[in-house]
Amino acid sequence: TWSSDSSVTKSGWKICLVPMIVPPPPPPSAVDPADGSTTVDPADGATTTSIVAPVPVVLPPVTPVDPDDGATTPSTTTAAVVAMWTLESGPCTQVGPCISSPNFPENYGNHESCEIDVPPGVTEAISVVAFDTEDGYDFLTVNGHGYSGGDGPAGVTPTSSITWSADSSVMRSGWKLCLGQVADGSPDIPISSGSPGVSSASDTLV
Repeated sequence: TWSSDSSVTKSGWKICLVPMIVPPPPPPSAVDPADGSTTVDPADGATTTSIVAPVPVVLPPVTPVDPDDGATTPSTTTAAVVAMWTLESGPCTQVGPCISSPNFPENYGNHESCEIDVPPGVTEAISVVAFDTEDGYDFLTVNGHGYSGGDGPAGVTPTSSITWSADSSVMRSGWKLCLGQVADGSPDIPISSGSPGVSSASDTLV
């Protein structure tokens, strides 16, 4: 609609309705149903492109042969899962299946504590590589029993979390334990609790 009032006049306006130009669609492509290739008609200057669908390769299953009678017998292999302890908290150090007190083989510090998580299903016994803590004050506790001095938990299979705690007085070289056989095959070597210590807080491994 258009309307004007009773005062000022101007030159007005002019508008035109212009049709929209729609571009033509692209030329159709022919698909070869035999091999899945797509061919574009070269009459319009386009190059011909072929896309070959990949052919899946199925390998036959490998069946072992019994050397005694030559018969083939299917087999299944199940990987053994070995439960392994894990250093849960504290400044102790874990390398593979072995865990050691803080700063081992140097003296551990005062008021230090660690916790080692033992998951269900552990069947390996503890191998003691070294053990020297302040006797009666610094304890490593395994299965509810506190070990201190030069008496480590050799041959004990852990069934619950292991803890270590040191008090505020004497410090010693500490301990190193491995779950299972010691890597180098050496026997357990408990270090004498008579080794010289440094005056400081008592320490306990629980």
